[in-house]
Amino acid sequence: MGTNPKTCAANEYLQSWDCRNLFVIGALAYRAAVAIKRQVKNPGPLVSA
Repeated sequence: MGTNPKTCAANEYLQSWDCRNLFVIGALAYRAAVAIKRQVKNPGPLVSA
């Protein structure tokens, strides 16, 4: 997300640049839920640093 439609998919309000009424909150919530489920089953870092 950001302020330039050429370098990011959504604006600062998570609204798609291409489709005015499309928000990406649902996709972010789903991704967070998958990470939480994985974390509960196998505690530890989600990404290697």
